[in-house]
Amino acid sequence: LRPYQSEDFHFLVYLTVNRLGGILADDMGLGKTLQSISWMLWLREQAVAENAPLEPCLVVCPKSVLDVWAVECAKAAPSLRVHVLREKETLDLDTVRVNADVLVLNYAQLRACIEGLEKIPWLAAILDELYGPGLTDLLHRIEPITAGPCLVAGVVAGAELTRPNRGQIHILVNGRWVQPRGLLAQIERFVAAGKLQGI
Repeated sequence: LRPYQSEDFHFLVYLTVNRLGGILADDMGLGKTLQSISWMLWLREQAVAENAPLEPCLVVCPKSVLDVWAVECAKAAPSLRVHVLREKETLDLDTVRVNADVLVLNYAQLRACIEGLEKIPWLAAILDELYGPGLTDLLHRIEPITAGPCLVAGVVAGAELTRPNRGQIHILVNGRWVQPRGLLAQIERFVAAGKLQGI
């Protein structure tokens, strides 16, 4: 890891130790995927050290970057057994728990397979490039999946910060994702404060 990536990794470790969720919102190309993989490896090491069950991690991302996660894991952490879900009909949860360390799927597959995915006590969940319509409904539906450590990677990366997405930021930070719940003011005050600051 480069120095700034190492700082981000230690930030993620700090959040986990203090039972907080986190949003990793670096600009595109600065290594959010690599930092997330490092965090997953650390979580696995902690589980082994504590003699805890070594459950798989869940990565949810846009369909266009499914294979990016597989490639980056192969380069940075070849010991990880990564399963990329190609078709939702082929999801076999028993196989995932026994033969996979990381399950990578897209948001459409997540919605379609939500009931089955809830049955696995995931070691961690990573939501990559999470923004767009239907965000509120999606976050409410997947709360049971993210009972353990959760990281939102790239939700408002780079130029996204300057777009009118204050409501989405509020949903993420003020809910289950970045504890404690209610960290921010009510949505109306939050949006108004952003306007005052020119955001």
